Amino acid sequence: MDTIRNYLETTFNSFPQSQAVEDVKAEMLEMMEEKFQELRKEGKPEHEAIAIVISEFGNMDELKETLGIKDDGQINYYDEAEIDHFMSASIRGTYMIALGVTLIIMSFIFPILFNENTTGPAMMFVFWAIGVGLFVVSGIDKPDMSNGAAQLSDEVRRKLTDERNEYKNTEAVVLASGIMLCVLSFIPTILFDTDWAPAIFMFIVAVGVGLIIISGAKKRAYDELFKKNVKKKKSSYKNPSVKKIMSLYWTTVTCLYISYSFITFEWHRSWIIWPIAAVINALIRAIFTEGEDE
Repeated sequence: MDTIRNYLETTFNSFPQSQAVEDVKAEMLEMMEEKFQELRKEGKPEHEAIAIVISEFGNMDELKETLGIKDDGQINYYDEAEIDHFMSASIRGTYMIALGVTLIIMSFIFPILFNENTTGPAMMFVFWAIGVGLFVVSGIDKPDMSNGAAQLSDEVRRKLTDERNEYKNTEAVVLASGIMLCVLSFIPTILFDTDWAPAIFMFIVAVGVGLIIISGAKKRAYDELFKKNVKKKKSSYKNPSVKKIMSLYWTTVTCLYISYSFITFEWHRSWIIWPIAAVINALIRAIFTEGEDE
């Protein structure tokens, strides 16, 4: 382990000193140590494990390029206009995703209200089309700053950190409102035994989920700006068979929903498939996923 630390310290001594460089060094040390422990558990000798870790994470020329460090040792920094453009595009993209999700959830209201003719399903698919369209265009104008040949200056990082901290109260209020609406959404189905009660339930859920997504719009933009330009952890299914099955999970759920609804024309009841499917998906991910480098 000391060999890995000494290697990183020696390597990063040639890098210009900045908070971004320090953050990357700290994260690389953590990831290299985790990889070392994994290799040791697999039975690799210590010297071989160290060699493998350094060979996987030791491309410093590529890291310099990623951090925006030029050949003369100077650092490229993002200017204020680039940062402002990224923030506005990122927040706008999140709002479009929130609207798309809200419309798709609301689309299930129409089959519930018009369950005796084809108007409901037709309107549902129209809302789906609009929602998917919003997903597609949400990231078109968003520049990729996670792996660009530049970084944030320490002064800009401090300014953005202060702005992010100031936004926390607003984020908490919007998030709490969205969660509260989702929790209270079942009340109409409990109080009213009518066909339109599930429609009200879906409307409240749609608004609540939209607020939850919107609440994190700025936070996600700030986090992406601060994102370290090294390998990240993502969740992956441990079992290859489960991974293959889950790759078709939501497609299967959608086919099941549409098939059942068209066969029975019980659109006012078939919506329950979606919350049940979401719970099952969450349980499967909790049981069968693990972190891996991406």
